[in-house]
Amino acid sequence: MSISRGLAAPIGALLWLLAAGCGHPKVDTSEWFPGPTPTPIPKATLEGQVLAVNGNNPITGANVKCQEQADVSDEEGWFYLDNLGAGSGTLTAERSGFESYSKTITLADGVNEMNIEMSQSTSGTNVSGTVTGFYPWENATVTIAGAHRSGQTPVPKDWAIFNTSQPPLAPPAFPDPSPPSLPSRQ
Repeated sequence: MSISRGLAAPIGALLWLLAAGCGHPKVDTSEWFPGPTPTPIPKATLEGQVLAVNGNNPITGANVKCQEQADVSDEEGWFYLDNLGAGSGTLTAERSGFESYSKTITLADGVNEMNIEMSQSTSGTNVSGTVTGFYPWENATVTIAGAHRSGQTPVPKDWAIFNTSQPPLAPPAFPDPSPPSLPSRQ
């Protein structure tokens, strides 16, 4: 079998490339792809639950952040952050009625699990508004209930306890409901 001279060089180059791809020791491929091989960036995820310190009740609606990623804890307190870089970062969590949480953590490549425990705020929560009903109340005191407490059944969030030391104001003066008198026809 003979190969024409025009095909001999391309076939030889092809065989040489095949030998280089198979790791033949006499073929140096370092000049084909100059520069360092890119190192893959390690990726991490972080998942866990946001819990109250006393009683370990889940905290719903906490804003959890780490390395520019954020999530809001669900009704069971669970959060999930992905596309994090492996290494150190600051994990924060905030929720009205609780002290802010902040901790420096180290994330490994892959899945990381960590729970966040938050303490109830000692500074209290300010609520303002007007107490209304059929009659307006003067100097009424409103106490909001509904925080989860260890060992106690929580009061529904839409309940409020009203305490007042004074009766409601007198009903407002309404105009006389009788029709106005019309001039008589004579």
